[in-house]
Amino acid sequence: MDNYKNKMNRIIIIIVLILTTNISAKTQDFNDWILTKDKDSVFCNITLVNDQNIFFEYKKRKRTDHGMISKKDVVNYYSKQNKNIQLKSTIDTVFFYGYDFSYFKLNDVKRIGQELNKFTYIWIDQMNDANTIKKLSSRMNIGKVVDYQYYIESQYKFLNPMDLVTAINYGIPKDSIQSIIEKYQIPLNSGVGFVVIWECFSDKDKTVSGYYVFFDQETKKILQSDYYKSYSSYSYNRVKDWGYAMCDAFDNYTRKFKIKFIHKENKTKSP
Repeated sequence: MDNYKNKMNRIIIIIVLILTTNISAKTQDFNDWILTKDKDSVFCNITLVNDQNIFFEYKKRKRTDHGMISKKDVVNYYSKQNKNIQLKSTIDTVFFYGYDFSYFKLNDVKRIGQELNKFTYIWIDQMNDANTIKKLSSRMNIGKVVDYQYYIESQYKFLNPMDLVTAINYGIPKDSIQSIIEKYQIPLNSGVGFVVIWECFSDKDKTVSGYYVFFDQETKKILQSDYYKSYSSYSYNRVKDWGYAMCDAFDNYTRKFKIKFIHKENKTKSP
């Protein structure tokens, strides 16, 4: 009987060691945790805590992904690096104006004569399906993103399809971005606006380029403007291929995004 008990104890110890090693491997480098009201424990790295949400990185299969959870759904949380982590986001709220194609060109000679102004709506739908407001907030560590796309959508109705295709290299001068923002017919409320001004889709280079611009809504002055060009391996033979490439470019930018400005008004409210 004693031999049987000793044997069973050894088996139990081995099982515990295996389970402990497995859990340790899965949660390696993820030293923080969040306990939710649903009694779920999330092992992660907490990157930001503001008045509304907790932002974190976690392991999803073989890659690291980003997540966000409302404080209302959290019982407790812990950060090993800083037990009292309570970071303040530079901007708690951003008003997202969407995607501006007003100065856009498609560098693809075989598209000359086509009504590309109709394609912009297809691309925007693809973008909104792939990058929801919630995903945008989570990836960019912004407490709240308010959808204001309808304020500049009307501009697409006046695009001339004959002006949207070019056979030569094209670019929007950096010093013209401020004047583009100033032309927007938007509410002059306090707060931070964000818009993507698409520049060019190049069939030759297989690239998508544009300006990602943050601006003060009240003064329309630019707070941060990032120029980003992304290569994509899509064939670009279909209209939706450009949409997929645009989604990838925007996704890559939001994952690398860093706030480089301090806005005086943090507690903005949508009207």
